[in-house]
Formats: sequence, structure tokens, C-alpha cells
Amino acid sequence: AVQGRWIQALDVFNRMGKPELPVQPAANTYNSMIHAYGRAGMWKEAQALFQTMTREHINPTLVTYSTLINAYSLANNWNRAIRTYEEMRRVGFVPNAVVFTPLVRIMPSLDRQTALRLTRDMNTVSLYPRMLHHLMPKNADAAEYRGGFDAEGISSFIGDEGSWDIDDHDHLDDSSEEDYTRL
Repeated sequence: AVQGRWIQALDVFNRMGKPELPVQPAANTYNSMIHAYGRAGMWKEAQALFQTMTREHINPTLVTYSTLINAYSLANNWNRAIRTYEEMRRVGFVPNAVVFTPLVRIMPSLDRQTALRLTRDMNTVSLYPRMLHHLMPKNADAAEYRGGFDAEGISSFIGDEGSWDIDDHDHLDDSSEEDYTRL
């Protein structure tokens, strides 16, 4: 679905549960389709699929939330990305680096209070060393930020600090079972 063949993937998905393909889609199937929609810039379709998933009583996973947050981030839909992150936390998932990467991408566009809250959350789950290179302007001194980010430290990243070095989140390892545990 990710490599430009999302239309074919959607066709297979739509046939699932019907006589020609009598299997029901599982969470990972929905995750793949949400990811494909997000990569195609179709965040409304990704959101609708998430809603269908929950209506069908298929529990979203951490990957589901991360994928939807990324879809919103890619579309610069900051408010929905943050609301989805907050919902994910509310239902008990512990965020990992994959969840935070698209949020870091939109951090310069967030209000200061929201950016600080995300930074505290990253510190709480001990992600700041791993995410450090994502948070820093290209010409920042990494040694200065190794102890984490606090209210004063994050302020250097909010505002007109120049270019950001934000990588695509697809390269981060999302396979650790520990990252998928609930609180």
C-alpha cells in the first residue's frame, strides 16, 4: 500500500468480509490502509477509516494512533494530530519515538504550552536522547541538550530559529513489544 499501490490495496480491503474474500480486516489491515491514505495526503479518508475501525469494535493499537498522527502531521493538521495524541494517552497507550516524531515535525507550529507538554512527555518516557537530533535546529550544539528539555530549553526551539532537521518517521524502529504496552 505504501509504494504507490494503495488503490489496489483499497480494492482488496473493500472485498474483505465478502464471499470472494471471507476474512475480516484486523487492526494491522486498518493500520496499513490508514498509513497508505496518510502518505497519499488523504487524511480525511484515514480519519474515516479509523472511525470505521472503532465502529466495527476493532481496537486501535499504538501503531494505529501513530499512523493517524503521522497522517495529520503530513497534512499540517496540527490540531487533529494533537487531539489524536491526547486520545491515545487517555486510552492508556505509552508513546514511543515513532509517535513523537511526527509531533516533533509540527512542534514549531504549536503553541508554547502544547510544545512544552509534549517535551515533558518525551522526558517522562525517556525519549529525549533518541529524539534529540529531531528537536534541534541544524546548527545547534547537541551537548547542550543531552540532559533533556525543560521549559527553558524548549523555548530555543519555538519561534524563528531557522531551518529544522526533521527526518521522515518511517525509519524509526517500531517493533519493540515494550513500546506497545498500556499503562
